[in-house]
Amino acid sequence: MKASLTLVFCLFGYVFFGQSQCPYLNVHGEKVYPQHPFSKSFKKFYHKPEKMDSLIEADVMSARQFVKVINFKEKTNQLLFQHHDPKNSYYTLFDILVFGVMQEKIHAFKTGIFSKPNAIPLTCEQFNTRIFYLDSVNQVSIDSSGIETQASVLKAEFIKSIDIKEFRVNEVWYFNKKWGQIEKRIVGMSPVWNNPKTGKDEELFWIYFPEAQDLLASFPANSKSIYSDMKSFEEIFAERFFSCYIKKENNLFNRDKTENGKAIDDLIESERAKEKVLKSEDDMWEK
Repeated sequence: MKASLTLVFCLFGYVFFGQSQCPYLNVHGEKVYPQHPFSKSFKKFYHKPEKMDSLIEADVMSARQFVKVINFKEKTNQLLFQHHDPKNSYYTLFDILVFGVMQEKIHAFKTGIFSKPNAIPLTCEQFNTRIFYLDSVNQVSIDSSGIETQASVLKAEFIKSIDIKEFRVNEVWYFNKKWGQIEKRIVGMSPVWNNPKTGKDEELFWIYFPEAQDLLASFPANSKSIYSDMKSFEEIFAERFFSCYIKKENNLFNRDKTENGKAIDDLIESERAKEKVLKSEDDMWEK
């Protein structure tokens, strides 16, 4: 038995991303995008994104930034974001975001910090390296003389939507003194998967939500099985038709809620964070 290590890049094996390559220039110097299975469905179902009210700095009395988790263990979240049914133009949220980046309709970022100089979009090549992983498999082959050879083949497989365990959402909560209430705005989102090699959860890339609204408004979510009418992904986020909890508050130490060494449940910590914000709102009214 002779073992050898072979590196095989199967970048075009995944059914949805098999044709997702970086755009190339034609003879006229124009960008040409490879045909993608989602192209025919793009904007076939389109609900105009909800316009956000203009906000000026003088109207914001205080603000907090939270990282929230949309966990796919929740049945509702599975139906909305992981349901795949091409016949009815239902695609998963992860697939839609990858399609948007590959077709340069939106940008992908390394982190959820979108202020300059940190907000540098990933190139198409950098993005490709983030959505596939190397996995080794054993292959047995027999040569012409009948000698059996075992080879360890290292394959590059695209991460599939079924591999995504949750989405993390960057959200700002601020007190708008003009209307006298706390308001929330989604800033960014990131798909998270559990790396089988390290056993740790990893953020694959970040999307700037205001830029992605038009893309999310172009595809329907599987909302009819839950609600009375069909909604786009943009409407699902705008109307908050999903289940989530607070994972982290961006504070001085920027730590996760459960990183203090105590066995405190994430959901309990999430509720404490909400109570803290609501109490601060009450204190403002008392003043």
